[in-house]
Amino acid sequence: IMEKKRLFIGSFIENNRSDEVWKNSKTGLVFSGDLFQKSLLNGFNNYPHFIDYIINAPSIGSFPLRYKKMYFPISHFEFGSIDGVNCGFMNFTYFKKYDIYLSIKRKALVWAKKNINNERTIILYSLLEPYLKAAIAVKNKYPDTHICCIVLDLPEFFNDSKSLLSGYLSKRGNKRINYLTPNIDSFILLTEHMANALNIQGVKPWILIEGIYLPRSRNSVEKEKKTILYTGKLDRRFGITEMIDAFISIPDKDYRLWICGDGSDRIEVEKAVKQDNRIIYFGVVKQEQVLDMQTKATLLINPRKGDDEYTKYSFPSKTMEYMASGTPTVMYKLQGIPEEYNNYLIIVPDNKKETLKNTLMKWCSKDQMELDQFGEYAKKFILNKKTATIQSGKIVDFLNLIRK
Repeated sequence: IMEKKRLFIGSFIENNRSDEVWKNSKTGLVFSGDLFQKSLLNGFNNYPHFIDYIINAPSIGSFPLRYKKMYFPISHFEFGSIDGVNCGFMNFTYFKKYDIYLSIKRKALVWAKKNINNERTIILYSLLEPYLKAAIAVKNKYPDTHICCIVLDLPEFFNDSKSLLSGYLSKRGNKRINYLTPNIDSFILLTEHMANALNIQGVKPWILIEGIYLPRSRNSVEKEKKTILYTGKLDRRFGITEMIDAFISIPDKDYRLWICGDGSDRIEVEKAVKQDNRIIYFGVVKQEQVLDMQTKATLLINPRKGDDEYTKYSFPSKTMEYMASGTPTVMYKLQGIPEEYNNYLIIVPDNKKETLKNTLMKWCSKDQMELDQFGEYAKKFILNKKTATIQSGKIVDFLNLIRK
């Protein structure tokens, strides 16, 4: 009997290596994709033998500017009940992509050959060129291999660098990704709009998984009064400067704005700290501390506005993270977020600075009991409908259905 064998190709920072990666990183790490993959794999662990093997090459900064080591060594690991390998690769800028491709390809071909008489599916995390090329190399050699790709972001919105060289290289990279995408057989999408952008509507099977939440234990901490918290990328595209301006215009001296994260507009944040001593910038903070801060704050804020084209194709992962904290979340209406979320979020009705300021003041002056009730309502929604087990289960059913 043919067995179903599924390979997961990922780019997360595997737990045994996280201290090493943290120690060698010269810039902030992006946690959203990391968290998504680990949550997904945690969910898959509830479906025994669904994933056969994991091949992973972590998304880390390149040597010499962003990482202290020129080579990332190979290591083997277990993720729950699933065996996996962290590929070794040269971590040198630009050369790194090719080496990651070769490393993953070698390991994936060994896996495919071992399972030559089984039904093979590769679940690929994200439209990353070296990873996608490696999966396609396996499909070219073994054409009955099915590739299913999880799309968290469209390639044209990957790059946030302001440099011309970086812009040019990412444009070229996007062209290559678009050329490779037709080789993918099925898709797991974060927003419905992505299906049209990828030209797969009615052409290829896809499923919507707008996000995934892995329940984690939080310490019970004392609430801070009138404290607003932002965690994430410091990038003006995400409304950071407008958020700071709105906060500065609040006259009450008892308010606090806590900011965690790193990004191209960190300088703006550091300027604001000097201008207003109610703003505190914590830099890049470990995940455990972020969870405590989310529980401590009065309100959590995502100042990303909904009128930019890219918001159709993104479901900010911090939305679920924020909601699950039990602290009310303030944000704008984003095109990629399904209607069912609206009842559980504090939606800022328009884009005026004054409106954001008034929304923050209105909610910060509410009774703590009312805030807790609202936060708890949102938390229950996430824990009842969007956990790793539930969302991974949808993917399990989807792949079983299309690969009968």
